[in-house]
Amino acid sequence: MIKLIATDMDGTLLDANHELTPSMRAKILELRHQGIKFGVATGRPMDSAVFGIPDIAELFDFAICDNGGFVYDFADGEIHEQFPLSEDLIREILDTFMPMGGNPVLTGPGKLYTEFEDFYNIEVRTHIDLEYVDVRSKVLDSHAKIIFSGEPETLARIEAHVLANPDPRYVAFYSQKELIEFMDPRINKMVGLQYYMDKYGITAKEIMTFGDNNNDLHMIEDAGHGVAMENATPAVKNVADAICGLNSEDGVKQYLDQYKF
Repeated sequence: MIKLIATDMDGTLLDANHELTPSMRAKILELRHQGIKFGVATGRPMDSAVFGIPDIAELFDFAICDNGGFVYDFADGEIHEQFPLSEDLIREILDTFMPMGGNPVLTGPGKLYTEFEDFYNIEVRTHIDLEYVDVRSKVLDSHAKIIFSGEPETLARIEAHVLANPDPRYVAFYSQKELIEFMDPRINKMVGLQYYMDKYGITAKEIMTFGDNNNDLHMIEDAGHGVAMENATPAVKNVADAICGLNSEDGVKQYLDQYKF
């Protein structure tokens, strides 16, 4: 029996315009009325997630943000943070990978900090406060993650260096085709979900998850029923129990309509 549904946002729950369709919104309310907990598990920080879904705290039971670094329980207001990167490690990552051409993106209170304009931050600045600045000057005691945006060849150089020089203090992965994120190796979306599940006595067999990119792998593979989008990466499809339609065609909603709960 499915007791909880968790879905990625971009490329999954949201349409091609990064919006939640009215039919999907109605489906979420219908399932919650049946007693199924429904939430998002996203790489976005909460400020960005709220822009995508302004009534996120009313529409959902929970949100897993920063790829599992923050767990928001909207029922009681709890905000749980786990395994942030230290200031020293963030600075070391910046010093190592900025010379390769990557544009660092650092989350701060209510905004993002980045070094220069590129195709990624031109898009995100439409829905979140963005400041062009020396990112090193904005590093705090700790951060959930550090992101690099860039052209495919730039990110390929960063990825190759990470693979050739593994460091037990962090993992790096593509969260979108133009983004590589660095996080504590103990963090992923499933780890964030597990904290919430333990709180409410829900097991992995009792959850359904939806995702499209490699930062969704753990929660797709570990869920009792993991669903990959038609637009998902091959890696996500390979570990999924089922494949649904495109996010641009309300694939999550279509799948939930035909699933027998």
